[in-house]
Amino acid sequence: MKRGIAKYVSECDVCQRVKADHLKPAGMLQPLAIPAWKWEDTITSDRGLLFVFRFWEQLQTALGTKLIRSSAYHPQTSGQVERVNQILEDMLRACALTYSTKWDECLPLAEFAYNNSYQKSLQMAPFETLYGRRCRTPLNWSEPGERVTFGPNFVTQAEEQVKFIHNNLKRAQSRQKSYSDRRRRPFAFEADDHVYL
Repeated sequence: MKRGIAKYVSECDVCQRVKADHLKPAGMLQPLAIPAWKWEDTITSDRGLLFVFRFWEQLQTALGTKLIRSSAYHPQTSGQVERVNQILEDMLRACALTYSTKWDECLPLAEFAYNNSYQKSLQMAPFETLYGRRCRTPLNWSEPGERVTFGPNFVTQAEEQVKFIHNNLKRAQSRQKSYSDRRRRPFAFEADDHVYL
């Protein structure tokens, strides 16, 4: 089956045009800390104009967080976001190539497909991570039953799910670092070496 898929993808015009080029990265992977809950003390953002407004500064103060702006013209600073953006770009490019004049009608389906795709790092779909349940699709319209959304059982279930996701992310991050570092080379700097900052 794997060979059949590889053969199909290698002969598919849309697949070949959407396929992203990947260069061998330099330096060992430095995993980001996984927050215990939503956000910690700092939030890293790009230098978009949205985050320079006074409102956002006041919101950061009220939340007790500090906004750190990423390096200008250096998208690698927020690599996880860039990876998701690349996946979404590939999906939209495939829609545009396949349905050239009606690509915009594919947007809800692309969003649905991404939000319900299994993420190995999370060991569940993003929708399930966010809402605590699987998304109901026409493929599984079984009776959902009643779900209690309050009380100590709900809080306990939510806390258990957060711990489960946190542990999965730690394991996935460790596994991904070991795989990534196989293709990387460590930097070796000496005194008086010139480096870009």
